[in-house]
Amino acid sequence: LLDEAEARVVLMMFTAKDVTYEENGRPTSLLTKLKEAVARGVEVTAILDHGVHEASEHYGVITEDDPTDEALEAAGVHVVRVDNPYGRYAAMHHKVVVIDDAIAVTGAFNWYHDAAYLNDEDQLVWRDARVARTYLGEAVDLLHRYDPTFDATEWPSVEVTFEVRHDGTRWGEHLVVTGDLPELGAWSPDAGVELDGSAFPVWRVRVALPIGVRFEAKALVRGDTTTWERGADRSLRVPSEPGTLRWDFVR
Repeated sequence: LLDEAEARVVLMMFTAKDVTYEENGRPTSLLTKLKEAVARGVEVTAILDHGVHEASEHYGVITEDDPTDEALEAAGVHVVRVDNPYGRYAAMHHKVVVIDDAIAVTGAFNWYHDAAYLNDEDQLVWRDARVARTYLGEAVDLLHRYDPTFDATEWPSVEVTFEVRHDGTRWGEHLVVTGDLPELGAWSPDAGVELDGSAFPVWRVRVALPIGVRFEAKALVRGDTTTWERGADRSLRVPSEPGTLRWDFVR
């Protein structure tokens, strides 16, 4: 499958070490396949767990730095090391490969010798673009959170319709959605996205957002003064296909 990649390979792998095997009577390996993909112009991104691939401590055991990630970087792979902050030993535990945004390979299989030759493992190949886009969205969300060089324009976007019901606005006031994404104004009331009130009391706007990204947002009324809806910020996620996020304005 990696040999068939033409545009993009995204790897999300808890443990990514080299797995060698024979193909057509010649030795090769999974990492060799990634390097060959880069050499023929394929964009390859590897999202790896920091605790596995960097020198670290795990329940009292000290591990040395694993050279796999550095070897991939030297070959031109964009490597992102996820240091999950939600627990002392929390991890980026995915085992997924997405090929050309159209094929997803997933299951229990980590990229290392024991998984390939000793363990009982499973691995599914989904030749389904909708499934692949769902996994791609998860990868983009990880990149958005953990890659300081993340550029949303390099990844697919999805048309998201915000639909907010609010019947309490006055003449000349506008309903706005803002949030922690730059596309939503980065929490600025002035830079937020203005909704169309032509279907009052339902207000709508369509925005292109990076696929799969988790974000927080809120609606506000902008006029002579600014009035935010009450309550906690809304925790939302961009779907993998065009869709609608709707709610009632909380007064």
